[in-house]
Amino acid sequence: MRLKQFLRNGVTLAALIAAGTTTGATAQTVAAGAATNEAEAIIVTGSRIRQDPLSQSSPVVVLDQSAIARTGISSIADVLQRLPSAAGGLNTRVNNSGNIGNPPDGGGVGAGSAVIDLRYLGAKRTLVLVDGLRFVNGSSASGIPSTVDLNTIPANMIERIEVLQSGQSPLYGSDAISGVVNIITKSSQEGLRLSGQFGTFRQGDGHTQDYQASYGIKGPTTSVVFGASYVKQDAVRTRDRASSQFPNPGQTSCTDPIGGCSSAILYGRFDVGDVSLTLEAPVSGKPRFDPANPTGPNSDFKNFTSADRFNFAPFNYFLTPSERYGGFVSIKQELSENVNFRVKALYNRRNSQNQAAFLPLFVGPDAGNGNLLDIISIDATNPFNPFGVT
Repeated sequence: MRLKQFLRNGVTLAALIAAGTTTGATAQTVAAGAATNEAEAIIVTGSRIRQDPLSQSSPVVVLDQSAIARTGISSIADVLQRLPSAAGGLNTRVNNSGNIGNPPDGGGVGAGSAVIDLRYLGAKRTLVLVDGLRFVNGSSASGIPSTVDLNTIPANMIERIEVLQSGQSPLYGSDAISGVVNIITKSSQEGLRLSGQFGTFRQGDGHTQDYQASYGIKGPTTSVVFGASYVKQDAVRTRDRASSQFPNPGQTSCTDPIGGCSSAILYGRFDVGDVSLTLEAPVSGKPRFDPANPTGPNSDFKNFTSADRFNFAPFNYFLTPSERYGGFVSIKQELSENVNFRVKALYNRRNSQNQAAFLPLFVGPDAGNGNLLDIISIDATNPFNPFGVT
């Protein structure tokens, strides 16, 4: 509408100038009225103009390929975890990865995945871009993919990583509340590049293998880069480290006052009135129970004590095992001085696993789960109920 109005005023003014010899006073009046149409303010909410990262109100942290290589870390997520603003995002040291409700909304990713979380606002609030574009979310053990798996991007494909450590939700939406991570991939390379890395812990476990290869051809108007990668991470179990053999560091047994071991045990814990019982030993069939003397010779039960608590820590992974195969192709064609055509293809396959201790279930009105398990009861007439009460 502004354009039409401007053209209309311009035509009117031109007509008045042409007739200025006879209607000069009228022309002055109309021109004065046209001058009152002032231009509206122009507000720029986003720009593709390149700027100095340090001159912006929110400085951008840039990690180039040489800086990433110097860390000696094969996982991009583990590199980003070193940033001061990085929080405890899911990585190769997180064993519980979403298949049993972590996080509660089911948005966790599968074992062996890795995400970035800035400022402890959750990985869903950190936007990950690849070459300025949104990337495909990773697969989820809970069936609800919600975040980008950084392990799907081969390290030798990356030219640099730009991290904007402040909220950018006005530009990108709610998934950029805590910041934006922009991964810039290679668009050109000349010749062959090979790299290999092998590492292990001083305890002799947790072996890591990382092999990368890329080859590029660069012409006057065409650039082609393709590569492949293989990464293998062996497991480290919590029982292999003294600090993680029990739920709390420094703990040496389940009877320590610090606590932490579970009261849900393999033989079961039964609260009968004010008495807490457990089986003396495994039994076949229906256990014997003497209401007059629950822990007497005619009963298979004994009093539950702290020594009976279950130590679930040794069954977990301290470092989850994974194996990744990756490949990529990038083709860039300069069509004209101002127009470029680029095609990128990426392949990634991950074999990984996680392992947790046995999942306990507390059943009955005193369970305190706040769900269906609180209303489940075993009838007194059930042949496997030795207590005679529901």
